[in-house]
Amino acid sequence: MLILTRKSGQVVIIDMMEDLDPQTPIGELFARGPIEVMVTDIYGAQVKLGFTADPRFLILRKERRMLLENQDSSPPNGGSE
Repeated sequence: MLILTRKSGQVVIIDMMEDLDPQTPIGELFARGPIEVMVTDIYGAQVKLGFTADPRFLILRKERRMLLENQDSSPPNGGSE
């Protein structure tokens, strides 16, 4: 189970892993069961969420996803084009 802490307005992204064939039947992705999201704790303005899903799903904080996308689009060795 993956545990993420979120505040009001923060986002969690659930997507397919990059190496997964987009033609994979949806039934195959859910053969082990549905994606489960459990509230594991609430304290103040934060909630702790637990995620259980097929390992072919990518579950990330939105800000982490944006960071990874920016790294993928930046020129190698920090140089400019």
